[in-house]
Amino acid sequence: MSRPLLAMTTASARDSLRQAVGQPWREPAEIGTALANMSASITAIDQVLAGLALRLLQPGTEVESVDGPFRGDTPAAAATTGLWLARAAGLSSQLRACLDNAHIAAAGLAAPTERSG
Repeated sequence: MSRPLLAMTTASARDSLRQAVGQPWREPAEIGTALANMSASITAIDQVLAGLALRLLQPGTEVESVDGPFRGDTPAAAATTGLWLARAAGLSSQLRACLDNAHIAAAGLAAPTERSG
């Protein structure tokens, strides 16, 4: 059985973040790898957010609001949850765009070399 996309990309991003915090980079290209892994993780998170919203709001989903601020008002609870999931997806896509642009900018980074003049 294959690992879910979210689990794989999250593990890659986590490993890249661990490298970024507290350890020196071995190669400047690792910066690009870290950015790519984080962008892929956010893509997977977007898919999860969209899936949750669709599943919650699709006809025939059996849920009931039994507690919390929407106790007894299941339609309002579902609609508000969908709203916040949509906002989260919008914000994560903005973050992904920033990471993708940083990845493009970092693509040419390399270790300095000695140059003869």
